[in-house]
Amino acid sequence: MSFDIGFCTWNRWGDDVVDRPDNTDEILVSSLVNGFLARGRSVHLMQRLDDINPTFRFEFAGERKKAFNALTAYDTDPFDIDYDAIFCRWRWKLSDKPDKRLDLQKRMLDKYLDTRTQIFVMDEDFQLDHDERNKLLSHRNVRLIEASEAAYQGRRYGTSYVPHPFPFGEGIIAASNAKVLPQYGLGQGDHLEWGMRLGYVGNNYEREELVGPLLGDEPVEYPMMTHFFGNWLKYDATVMNRLPGIAFHTKVGRHMRDWVYQHSIAVPMLAKRVYFNLGHITPRLHEVLCAGGIPIGFSRFLGAERYYLPELIVNEETHMPDMIDWIEGMSHADRRALHRRECEHVLKNRIFDTDLCLHNMGY
Repeated sequence: MSFDIGFCTWNRWGDDVVDRPDNTDEILVSSLVNGFLARGRSVHLMQRLDDINPTFRFEFAGERKKAFNALTAYDTDPFDIDYDAIFCRWRWKLSDKPDKRLDLQKRMLDKYLDTRTQIFVMDEDFQLDHDERNKLLSHRNVRLIEASEAAYQGRRYGTSYVPHPFPFGEGIIAASNAKVLPQYGLGQGDHLEWGMRLGYVGNNYEREELVGPLLGDEPVEYPMMTHFFGNWLKYDATVMNRLPGIAFHTKVGRHMRDWVYQHSIAVPMLAKRVYFNLGHITPRLHEVLCAGGIPIGFSRFLGAERYYLPELIVNEETHMPDMIDWIEGMSHADRRALHRRECEHVLKNRIFDTDLCLHNMGY
């Protein structure tokens, strides 16, 4: 008996796409797709593609290509299928001006709400407001799922906790054992750049307001030894005046991202305020550890102790420069041991886990 699952997700596939908010879309979707395939489910992509022959060269290339080929191998209109379940990675407000991305989500809801189809909505960017969430939850076949500590602790009404469905185990075990695999990087600080005390790869989407409170005096005490890569100068170059001492660089691809993580003394785990308040983890922790970098967490992040070793969490009593000095003064062997313990900590708590994600969804 067939069991059909639709993926109502919007992302551009392939490694030739660099200028986009989230380069990890395919890994998240691919992990779920391949998990469902392994369970004998049929999968269908509800999005019509601009590029039907994307190139996969880098991170998890084989897994992403396998999932893409499975998703696009349908012969009928994806909205003519009587789905058993639909996974929707929500990215836009219901009230946004119509575009083809929002239209896909609305068309899916119009057809499948209050049917036998189970709809899983993952609102990773927290674009749904309180009323919109309640509206969705009023329908008997909708489940909200979330990779946040608040959901893990049962503090999010109507929301089930799922870890990020990343193939984390294999990658992090390889990284922690210092095996050289192209998709995971070389790792553990083999070639540290002493002019990069902190290296951060990520865009300025509501993050600037927390940079000062989180980093404290670090950029001032060590000017131009904190490096940010992303769109920080694209829309407002005056950020250089507001955050003196930080060296800003343009966006980078996957290989350069890993180079930054491997050559920086440490990587600050910056995020939006809502991510900190809810303890929403992003794939950045996955990327840092798989590249061999040392992540620095912050006590403001809800449930930080489940994600980071105690000695890697900056709190009110911790002086950020002192923590970086401590990491900088480590021997290579000690740095590798610290990285390995952080990897084991994340693995033990199953922060990234495709099987647990599917289990919590009921599969």
